[in-house]
Amino acid sequence: MQPLKPQPEAFPDDIAIIEDDTASPATRPDRARWKILVVDDDSEVHSVTRFVLGHTELLGRPLDLIEATSSMDAQQELLRHPDIAVILLDVVMEEHDSGLKFARWVRDAGLSDVRIILRTGQPGYAPELDVIREYDINDYRAKSELTQTRLITSMTSALRSFQQIETIERSRRGLEMIVASCSQLFQKRELAGFSQGVLLQIASLCGVEGDGLICASTDQPVPGNARIVSGVGGLSSYIGRNLSDLPEGSELKAATLEAIRRNLSSTDGPLVLSVDAPPDQRFVASLDHAKPLDAMDSALLRVFAANIAVGFENVGLIERLDRLAYWDETTGLPNRNSLLRDMAEHGADGANVALLRVVSYSDTLVAFGQAMATGLLGEIAASLTGDRGAATVYRYAEDVLGVIVKPDTHQEALIASLGHRQFSVARQSLKARFAVGSAPIERGSDATMTCDQAYAAMSLAAVDGREDIVQFDAKMVRDARGRIEMIAALRSALADGEVNIAFQPLVDMSSGACAGFEALARWNQKGAPVSPGEFIPLAEQSGLSFEIFALGVRRSAEWLNRLGKIGQGKYVSVNLAACDLEREDLVPLVVNLLGRSQLPPASLQIEITEQSLIRDFALSERNLRALKNLGCRIAIDDFGTGYSSLSYIGRLPVDVLKLDRQFITDITSDPSSQAIASLTFALSRRLGLEILAEGIETAEQQACLEEIGFKYAQGYRFGRPMAPDQLHDWMMQRAKA
Repeated sequence: MQPLKPQPEAFPDDIAIIEDDTASPATRPDRARWKILVVDDDSEVHSVTRFVLGHTELLGRPLDLIEATSSMDAQQELLRHPDIAVILLDVVMEEHDSGLKFARWVRDAGLSDVRIILRTGQPGYAPELDVIREYDINDYRAKSELTQTRLITSMTSALRSFQQIETIERSRRGLEMIVASCSQLFQKRELAGFSQGVLLQIASLCGVEGDGLICASTDQPVPGNARIVSGVGGLSSYIGRNLSDLPEGSELKAATLEAIRRNLSSTDGPLVLSVDAPPDQRFVASLDHAKPLDAMDSALLRVFAANIAVGFENVGLIERLDRLAYWDETTGLPNRNSLLRDMAEHGADGANVALLRVVSYSDTLVAFGQAMATGLLGEIAASLTGDRGAATVYRYAEDVLGVIVKPDTHQEALIASLGHRQFSVARQSLKARFAVGSAPIERGSDATMTCDQAYAAMSLAAVDGREDIVQFDAKMVRDARGRIEMIAALRSALADGEVNIAFQPLVDMSSGACAGFEALARWNQKGAPVSPGEFIPLAEQSGLSFEIFALGVRRSAEWLNRLGKIGQGKYVSVNLAACDLEREDLVPLVVNLLGRSQLPPASLQIEITEQSLIRDFALSERNLRALKNLGCRIAIDDFGTGYSSLSYIGRLPVDVLKLDRQFITDITSDPSSQAIASLTFALSRRLGLEILAEGIETAEQQACLEEIGFKYAQGYRFGRPMAPDQLHDWMMQRAKA
């Protein structure tokens, strides 16, 4: 039966419950007695009715007679008792059709379940058949016809009809609630919220009140280890704990343990609902309920269970996808996506995002393996989360960690101190090197762009070898744009032939004769010279360095061909970038270049720096030996400034050492510079290598070097880098002298 606008029951604000004008089972009135409304203005009729029906049981339940003497009184009684099952209604009361008007009011009020039996003492006032059909009149009798037997028969028929309608209506409302509640529950994307909603929906569906919980259990040998994922009432404080933590003697605990062991649902005593959720989880919902459920509630509960099984599976899949999207499975740390999501919460509190490159990660990976390298990241993260000023640490990239640095905390100092710490991984004590960049999180800013800014600052810290936190600023943007523009201009200049080659003589100091030349790239951009120290590193970064090397080889071939007989026995030295020395295809490229330019290999000296050797020594050595076998000369440029001169120099197919200019500048006055020059000269003699001094500008420097034993030199003392025409004139003057 449908009550007239009952007040909705209150539920927590965070759980969506469908509000309906129909009575929920939780507010269903007590059905222990059938309520019968007797409406008649004749007191004798009430007396007879009480006599006949007062102590009668129909369909297993006693009757509760409610009396009214007018249609107005009947309306009030019906409003007070919306669960009335049958109305015994007199047709003629205040007016000749008061009963029919009251019947109309009942149906217009939406009370479609209640059964109406019309009775009249005046046969002439019988309603027409269309009125009986329209107002769903269950029976019509003259009062003289309603003997005890007929009254009980009519009442039994009406109650059975009411019971069937109520069953259908309860089923309809229950199914509507299931559909609506499942629709809303499936919007929950996390297990806790979904489970809480399931508990409250079961309570609403079946009229259950009291404590309740949901346990998540896999196929484990100890049911007590099942985790409590949701709880209501007094059990809400146990969320996140194990079922075994519930007090001993708890009936709900015992029923839940039994359901986990046997995978059974029960409505006898505590309501227990066991639901399997693929692939291997089981969820058990348990609620306190003193009375067993009736057949209708049990059937509805089975339908609900079938739906929420899919819901639990969906939530599990969503949580799995969420973990894949926002967590790094190797380290267990939140990942870059998680950092970008969380940054949105800190746009107004002055926080910064800091990115930490673990520079020694790759060395640890090569030396000790993936597990040790991953463990190092975990120990670094733990040191940032376990101390004062703790923060969430994210794995931004393979060797990069991220932290949201909040203001007025010790997080910056903690990050800055990492380089001085020892980290214990698998009983190994490791020290790590870091490059750290930071950028402010602005309100409404794009989190990806902010991270890019921090990444740029971190990269700058790595290039400069800085141990402090490099803060991003606008100058970095301008510098980056300037580099990009210069790379584009250099690319165009190479394509348009605007990059030229100048030649600087390599001189035999004892005779003054020219032994060879160094080919040096020169670039004038819009009439202004660009420093090689500026555009050569950009060429290496952008992959243009080999084009400059090839240009040097081609121009050298042209220059030596122009010299003709004057150039016989001379060579040209061309610089090869470190990134090109490590190319797998270097040797075929050089062979092709020499063939197309018709430059004899013996006329080409390839200059490399010491720093380039330590990046990939094995590949560098293999390429150098192949070039040496072609007939090319190999020179080590800027010798003495590298990290591993003595350990590598004896193993490489080197012909020439070029002592860096920094040891020449003060050689006349600095004993240490003289000592280094002497030791380097002795080393070259011991290894059978030719040695050349760079950067000689004065006669005093030349004299000092000749006294040590140096024969070959390069510098402004003998000649600056010159265009081919200038160099030709310089050579002609030398020849005449």
